[in-house]
Amino acid sequence: MVSAPYPGLDPDLYTIVTRLNANFPANQHRLAVDEFRARLEALADGKVTTHAPGMAVQDVTLDLIGRAVRIRIYRPAPWTEGGSAMLYMHGGGWVLGSIEGHDQTCTDLAGPNWHRCGQH
Repeated sequence: MVSAPYPGLDPDLYTIVTRLNANFPANQHRLAVDEFRARLEALADGKVTTHAPGMAVQDVTLDLIGRAVRIRIYRPAPWTEGGSAMLYMHGGGWVLGSIEGHDQTCTDLAGPNWHRCGQH
């Protein structure tokens, strides 16, 4: 595998990083928000998320004062009370990104081995 210009980068991340670099110019901070958002969503378009066997995925809308917030819940099926939970908030600054664009990331994090994240 070619690692330049990212020596030491995990091989699983290399494809992601190269796709991001191919879709965003070096001066991406100068893109209009609408264009930046469209480029991010284009990266997610057509991707098929692979949920782990036995994973239940549920979309819910939280009604808050003055707005509604969509959330997606990932959990084992059948669900048993008292299980562990994790809250994932992507770094879009409440402007960029979407549930669909982060579905595979959340699926991977909530999968059968999520409790092992960070334990190397």
